[in-house]
Amino acid sequence: MNRNSTGIVLSMLVYSVVCMVSAQEPAPVGATEKDYQWWREARFGIFVHWGPGAFVHRNSLSWERPSNGRPPYNELGYMA
Repeated sequence: MNRNSTGIVLSMLVYSVVCMVSAQEPAPVGATEKDYQWWREARFGIFVHWGPGAFVHRNSLSWERPSNGRPPYNELGYMA
């Protein structure tokens, strides 16, 4: 390709990219009414999941516990 056709192809490419970017709609900022409705319905579930127990027992998972139900904190070094 000669220099003139390279410039034409490059300007067409830039023009098409500019058109594609300007055609996109901006994303909404903030919460929508649908988001607020979901929060009203799920807030108790969020509290149960991130309630006080999530902070007190943050290093013990149920599948890590031995058969007696009490994790060996002192052996694993979780608590002093």
